[in-house]
Amino acid sequence: MNFSLSKKNFLIVIISLMTLVLFSVYLFGLRILALLAVNIISAGLTEILFQKKRKKTYSKEFLISAIIFTLILPPRVSFGISIIGMVFGIFFGKLVYGGYGHNIFNPALVGRVFIHASFVNEMRLEWTHPVEGFWGGFAVYIGKSVSGISGATPLQAYRWSGQTPDLFKAFFGFTEGCIGETSAFLLIIIGCVFIYKKIISKEVVTSILMMYFVLNLFGYLFLESNIINPMYGMISGDLLIGSVIIASDPVTSPKTKEGRILYGMVIGTIAFSIRSFSLFTGGIMFAILIGNMLSPILDITVKQLKTSRLQRGVEHD
Repeated sequence: MNFSLSKKNFLIVIISLMTLVLFSVYLFGLRILALLAVNIISAGLTEILFQKKRKKTYSKEFLISAIIFTLILPPRVSFGISIIGMVFGIFFGKLVYGGYGHNIFNPALVGRVFIHASFVNEMRLEWTHPVEGFWGGFAVYIGKSVSGISGATPLQAYRWSGQTPDLFKAFFGFTEGCIGETSAFLLIIIGCVFIYKKIISKEVVTSILMMYFVLNLFGYLFLESNIINPMYGMISGDLLIGSVIIASDPVTSPKTKEGRILYGMVIGTIAFSIRSFSLFTGGIMFAILIGNMLSPILDITVKQLKTSRLQRGVEHD
């Protein structure tokens, strides 16, 4: 099956992702562009050198992986750690499977989880406060550094102190967080564009968000655990960027409609469980990797159930 984006859709994806990048530059500073350049070069060199040795052509989709990887990083992550994660993600998340279209896991997410597990302190102890002023981050290299406690992301702040985030800031993105995850407003618009252009599957996005919302609402109303109000939970953290940008990747998500719905429900359930009951507040990336792993099984199960139903129908007739 050919998963390569058409030139038009590829351009739409790049423009949409770069909109998030430019907004993050306004929030956090020009360092974001330097980090993006480092990741694009790292991803490109890794893919080109590997495919050249195998005498195969490289795919332009490495550019998308590099931008997505940048968007799910903290603004102050070191260039060295970022390069390690990008190379690891492209190589072990895509190239070892045979390149784009054959990979089981999302390469950007593989790289992000690897450095998240390998460099825990560097990834969690320092955040960046949004830059103030008319020009925002376009006038500075990087915004003011704040510790992981005094400048916690909205979900971390709620987990540690019960403090609910400012709804306006959480929705439009003027808060601490990873580079591309802060603005629910932009992510919703991008999601609508992607679904309208059929770049992503609406079944995946809606099933993740609906499953997460139902569980979040139930937990908020009936459980005694420190579970955030679902109104804030839906727009805070990495849930939207994970659902819209990463989980709906057509290569790593199921191919059947029923499989995509089950896939989204699995991711929504795991994301809620990790967010609510574990030490991590950003459970969507682990949930998506588990969903990627189960994706082929879901498709096989759906096809087998359909075949069995048809056979029973024929025997009944």
